[in-house]
Amino acid sequence: MIQLTGRDLTPEDVGRIARGELKVVIAESALRRMEESHALVREIQESGKPTYGISTGFGELSRISITGDMNRELQQNLIRSHASGVGKPLDKEAVRALMVLRLNALCVGFSGVNPEVTKLLQELINQGITPVIPEQGSLGASGDLANLAHMSLVLIGEGEAEVGGEVLPGEEALRRRNLKPVTLAGKDGLALINGTAFMLGVGTLTLLEAEGCFQAANAAAALSFEALRGFRGAYDPRIHELRRQEGQMEVAKTLLKLLEGSEYADTREEDVQDAYALRCVPQVHGASKDALDYVRSVLSREINAVTDNPLVF
Repeated sequence: MIQLTGRDLTPEDVGRIARGELKVVIAESALRRMEESHALVREIQESGKPTYGISTGFGELSRISITGDMNRELQQNLIRSHASGVGKPLDKEAVRALMVLRLNALCVGFSGVNPEVTKLLQELINQGITPVIPEQGSLGASGDLANLAHMSLVLIGEGEAEVGGEVLPGEEALRRRNLKPVTLAGKDGLALINGTAFMLGVGTLTLLEAEGCFQAANAAAALSFEALRGFRGAYDPRIHELRRQEGQMEVAKTLLKLLEGSEYADTREEDVQDAYALRCVPQVHGASKDALDYVRSVLSREINAVTDNPLVF
């Protein structure tokens, strides 16, 4: 079980939740923040102050005033109108990554969402209800609108979801787990879909896979080094410290560690150095390490960031 605070989720956490290895619970501190911002949304509604997406329409229709029960209809219809993705269904792990990332963003507490909506999303994750989401439809930026709308359909008892290997209508999927749909109001619909959780989920899972490939590449390089009886001098840390490239230095250290105790290294008396393919592994793999580290830093920030409009302070 992992607590979602909106502030300290890691790529590894996302991977484990996506694979079903971890369940989630919304932290009490996150619930308090959500309750506070949701109360502000209610105040805005009661005041009649024009506020985008709460008391107005969306996009070109932002000049249209929304009052009373129209708000509830607006939020529900926003989900229905944007559930327009196409293509094959996204794989289950990617959908679960999307779900937890959107939930974590809402846990930061500045989206004005009703906490009851997030509690139901938590239950979908924990009870294995996976919305059917088409692969194509993202607009980029904070525009994973279509993808997140398909997720949100299940929360209101519509759309489709996979439960126990069976694809069911959203309402039936909830019923199978003794859950009831929510009615969206206030800013709930907009808060659910205005984000980057789709691209972020796919990106995070891709990062984890790429980092695994990177580790395998280092191991393969060490095995090749053994088979060819390479010279470890090319991995001397003093050489790489002078180059000052972090990834390169780290790969050189990794290779030396993998080659500790080797009975084959440095045994070719007829040669003075190895071919590029062996001696420049730190330079080549190091550049990949630098790129992966950069991607990890960007994704790690985005995993605990808020992407929404408007934000509620």
